Amino acid sequence: MQFSDLIGCPITDQIECPCMGMDHSMLTVHRSASIFLSGMIGQIVRVVDEIKRCKITTTKEDFDRWEKSLNSFELLGMKVGFLRDKVHTLATLVFESEVAVDIKQYLEARNQRKRAENEIKKAAAKLKELKGEAIKFAGIAGSLRHKVEKYEHKGGG
Repeated sequence: MQFSDLIGCPITDQIECPCMGMDHSMLTVHRSASIFLSGMIGQIVRVVDEIKRCKITTTKEDFDRWEKSLNSFELLGMKVGFLRDKVHTLATLVFESEVAVDIKQYLEARNQRKRAENEIKKAAAKLKELKGEAIKFAGIAGSLRHKVEKYEHKGGG
């Protein structure tokens, strides 16, 4: 069950375009307009798919991005106000509910874990580098030890 199912989301059936009532033969005349329109509809469908897949852990940045996209489409004449309402409702559920504190703590803990794992990777890479240097210097010291021992025997005996 998707999180968006909680508020009932048959959203793809509700998208309205101001040109739906036009004579569609005009769109073939204005090829660039039809390409623009199909691209815009494709973007709306992409946003709808993202909204459908949203979870209780969806970030505020995602909700803001969806809101900005839908606002842009609305300014271009697309009737997507109902989608903006869905996004607002979902955001309210996520960020103003009782579980919002738990979600925030979970996301913070998850981010801290990722940072710690990255630091472990960096430390492991540094350790590998230092082990390589230690081996290199052990080899140099080993080859020079014989020379030093010769000098010590010559000087001492």
